[in-house]
Amino acid sequence: MGRPPGRCGRLSAPPCTPGHVPGAPSPRTPPAAGPLPPSSPPPVFLVEASALLPFPPAVVLAAAGSVESTLRWQVGVLGVRRARASGALVVSYYALGERHHLAARVTRSDPSRHFAYEAWGPAFALGVSLDADAALGGTRLVYRLQLETPPPAPGDLAAEARAAALRRLVGRRAPRDLARLETYVARRTGAFVRRAAPRPLATPSPLAPDPTLAAPATPGV
Repeated sequence: MGRPPGRCGRLSAPPCTPGHVPGAPSPRTPPAAGPLPPSSPPPVFLVEASALLPFPPAVVLAAAGSVESTLRWQVGVLGVRRARASGALVVSYYALGERHHLAARVTRSDPSRHFAYEAWGPAFALGVSLDADAALGGTRLVYRLQLETPPPAPGDLAAEARAAALRRLVGRRAPRDLARLETYVARRTGAFVRRAAPRPLATPSPLAPDPTLAAPATPGV
């Protein structure tokens, strides 16, 4: 997931030290001794899913390659709007019974190959990417959904449980996102439009008797 300029991470408050590489030990503080305790979950969680869509890559990304379109296919997205003052994108995302308002920005955009965006808030950050490659029969689409949570403090079992619940939620939603995306692209391209074909008029066979002609009455009946 990309980082905004001048900050060490979406979920960290202090600014980066000039020349400091995000993720590297700060030159002003010694590195922590030893790895994190085994109970501490990793702060970044990535789910990847892929599918073969029967459409060209440009068609797929024209339909699904925007933050606004995620309202149609990404599970949990309740709304996408622009802030009145700054014009920045804001995504409303539902998770664990709460509505989260996440600042968002597009990080990659190629109308025929790639689309990616990231959204972040106090509780977590999301990274979404679509990679479309031409394949026999259409497009091989690779979808990645990345979750970043703040590292829990040692012994903070509630924070660890919340992070674990978010990872399970993202893991369940990723394949559903991909299925909904395919349905949305198909509907946008008209693939799901079904028009009833006109029914042909019935024409009697020349070898068969015309059913519209009444049979002659039988004498004595």
